[in-house]
Amino acid sequence: MKLLQKIPQPTICAVEGLATAAGCQLVASCDMVIASSLASFQTPGAATIGLFCHTPAVPLVRCVGMKQAMDMLYTGRALSANEALTHGLVSR
Repeated sequence: MKLLQKIPQPTICAVEGLATAAGCQLVASCDMVIASSLASFQTPGAATIGLFCHTPAVPLVRCVGMKQAMDMLYTGRALSANEALTHGLVSR
């Protein structure tokens, strides 16, 4: 993911299904994200297996803010495409 941030060209991501864990981190790290109405975004670790993976946290907090990121990280709740747009995770 660090290499992605060093690319001088804009990075664009398209999501049509579930972007979970590292996929959600990739989405949060890209410059522009286009999501279909079927897209959803999740960081399921803490809620499903009791482990908290902090790796997606930094880019996620930068996109959606601390409160929304902590809700996703601690509960494993998935954001719909519309919620992701509202919170700034996707561009359109």
